[in-house]
Amino acid sequence: MMKLSYKINLILLILLLGVGDFAFAQEDEYELRYKLKSKQQYSLNVVSQQVIEQDLDGMAQTIHNLFQSDLDISVDRVIKDTIGLSIKYRNLHLEVQGPMGEEMVLSSEGNMQDPINQLMRKMINQPVQVVISPRGEVLDVAGVDEMMDSVMIGLEELDESQKQSLKASLDNQFGKENFKTSLLSGLIIYPENPVKVGEEWTCSREEFATVPVVTETSWTLNRVRRGLAELTGTSQLTGLEKNVNDEVKMEGTQEITASVDLSTGLMTESNQQSEIIGVMILPPNEYFDEPVEIPLLIKTVTRTRLNKK
Repeated sequence: MMKLSYKINLILLILLLGVGDFAFAQEDEYELRYKLKSKQQYSLNVVSQQVIEQDLDGMAQTIHNLFQSDLDISVDRVIKDTIGLSIKYRNLHLEVQGPMGEEMVLSSEGNMQDPINQLMRKMINQPVQVVISPRGEVLDVAGVDEMMDSVMIGLEELDESQKQSLKASLDNQFGKENFKTSLLSGLIIYPENPVKVGEEWTCSREEFATVPVVTETSWTLNRVRRGLAELTGTSQLTGLEKNVNDEVKMEGTQEITASVDLSTGLMTESNQQSEIIGVMILPPNEYFDEPVEIPLLIKTVTRTRLNKK
């Protein structure tokens, strides 16, 4: 029989070797990049729940929003330092509960007797071309304007001013900037150089969900296990002026957890929680003779899930 002292020494040796391997693994560097191949196909699900608390002329109001989209993503081409993607909405769903309890539900799969649902249905399967870099920078987005134009075809019952008003509303919810923001929910901008476990990097980008903001995110690579990288991100959000007539004084924070498939660079899932507080100043218009300040508190939880087809 094996002596007890020999067993103990053997166990200690195995443990020491294991610790050594673990320590060595922690020193490995990982080049985080999008490594996609032509003809690969994925589906991205984005669910965003939002609570908006605002004070309109002394009246406190709370609005609840639920936005869900399913997108089909196809890798069209990979040429040098660019990756061309074709992205289509497969499903769009928006629920709004107003401050007085009123509800509005818009869905591409809802009752087609509702004209708005018909418009959302028209956005389904309309291809949008997106070009990204291997680091995850969005270099170009094309096709959103064409998608919006196709939605407006067949609305003869509306006059030109109604059409423009409706188009502006749809653009605000589903136009180019919001499409880009939805896409960015599933993308990470990676560092220029390889990183080790425990190291950080920062990136900046503009987002246009509800209020336009500049997002400065500090990412940390926490662990690598079985081909998956676990990351956390902490963001500072600063209001961005959407146009020359609007003034937005907003700031906030965001916390993100994400899992990344190292073989492709794609996030398999992520959870984001943000809180933004500040004031939106609206210029005088047909409803207001003087500029109106609207204090806002916006809390948002967004979840993304990616599946390979």
